[in-house]
Amino acid sequence: MADQNDWIGMIRDCEAKELNGEADLPSTRVHMMYCLLANDLNRARFLWKRAHGTFQKDTELKALWAIGQALWHKDWAAAFAVRVPGTGEIEKLLPLLQETTRMRVLFLIASAYQDIKVDAAAGMLGLSAQDTVTFCTGFNWQHAGDLLTPCETESVDLTIQNSEAVGGLAQIAMRLD
Repeated sequence: MADQNDWIGMIRDCEAKELNGEADLPSTRVHMMYCLLANDLNRARFLWKRAHGTFQKDTELKALWAIGQALWHKDWAAAFAVRVPGTGEIEKLLPLLQETTRMRVLFLIASAYQDIKVDAAAGMLGLSAQDTVTFCTGFNWQHAGDLLTPCETESVDLTIQNSEAVGGLAQIAMRLD
């Protein structure tokens, strides 16, 4: 299984394999999963667009792309509702994708709300109401009645997903001067 801290490196390896004409359906599935884990939805979107037509008919790859589409539209409930018939490495990485996505959503909720109804948070986190209370209070959120109050959180800026893209934008900006 891949090093959890180097999804971009794993994506680059998949892209190199694709450029060398070595991409097959299992490697395309893994490539899509790495894009989702890295939260690099642009790469996932373009991977889907350039995937071979027969690959796009694959149930597992379609399910992964359905997660990508839901994340693209910030429809967290839909992302958690997709059932992926995972096999091999995908099956091993699915729980990590759920956990990673759930943590991203938790930080987004914490930064956007002073308090939130348990049911609303449950929908966004893809958990039952009781599991949401347990999950959130595990991060020192306060629970009173039907409301959850997030604690102060330190979150990495989730908008910068690819340091290469930021470097490229900086190069373009410097040329504009």
